[in-house]
Amino acid sequence: MNLYASRSANAARASRSRSWRIAFNVWTAILVAVFGVAFFGLTSVVIAWFEDVEGVAGPVTDLGYGVLFGIILTTGLLVQLRLPERKIAAVQQTFLVIPALVVGSAIASDSQNLVPALILLPALGILLALHPSREEFFRRGAALSRTLLAITVIAAVPLIAYSVDMGAQARDLAGPQHHVQRLSTMAAMALAIVLTGLLAVLQTRGWRIPAWSAGVAAIVFGAWMGRRGCRGRCPVYRGGRMGGQEGEGLRVSRVRGARLVPDPLICSSFIVPASLALVTQMNATQEGLSAR
Repeated sequence: MNLYASRSANAARASRSRSWRIAFNVWTAILVAVFGVAFFGLTSVVIAWFEDVEGVAGPVTDLGYGVLFGIILTTGLLVQLRLPERKIAAVQQTFLVIPALVVGSAIASDSQNLVPALILLPALGILLALHPSREEFFRRGAALSRTLLAITVIAAVPLIAYSVDMGAQARDLAGPQHHVQRLSTMAAMALAIVLTGLLAVLQTRGWRIPAWSAGVAAIVFGAWMGRRGCRGRCPVYRGGRMGGQEGEGLRVSRVRGARLVPDPLICSSFIVPASLALVTQMNATQEGLSAR
């Protein structure tokens, strides 16, 4: 009798576990489809390379949106579709988008991005509740990586400066409001890269995913800036009027009229962490091999 009861209990637990796993996979797929495709998270990373400059609403802000909602958020969701119990760090990575949006909104003095932050909170909360390793969410990693910490801190300096600068521009911009929101998103994107890098430093289970995500995010944006941004098209427009082809976050000199003047400091804000990202990934691979 006891043996029969034990088998029945085990069968019930297995059935419940399968149901939870199916629910988790379905909800994860929905979030990937919504944020990665319907809300253009992943697609923005691609189309930004082929867009033309149209004021603030152009390729650089679209790419920034894609980095935040595509590379950092959607990647963390997408990898959960296979062996999620080994990748709690990727779930932690998705949650970092929320404080990045909130702090970016505060820096820009604009509340529009609080709406997606509020949407993400219950959406990711359900994901965490269904996750097979949810008990590890607040658990510390094995050890801190001093090398990754040093690299992240160095890269954080220009990224935070960039975020503050984007917030200042958002405060100075009279409108339209969706252009202000784009600059607020750029501030959040830079902060999210820093937070994701710091998450990798903690080395929670699956920490290579945030390490790669932070590195790829910086490399993608840095590559775009090197190809289109730093040749007179850096994402800064303070000091001149907005309009026509002078937009897209361009610094327009009052002295030189409508000529576009590159801003080396802002351009280097992403070229520096992009180069450091390569070292980050090499270190992540080496430490991973040593741990085996």
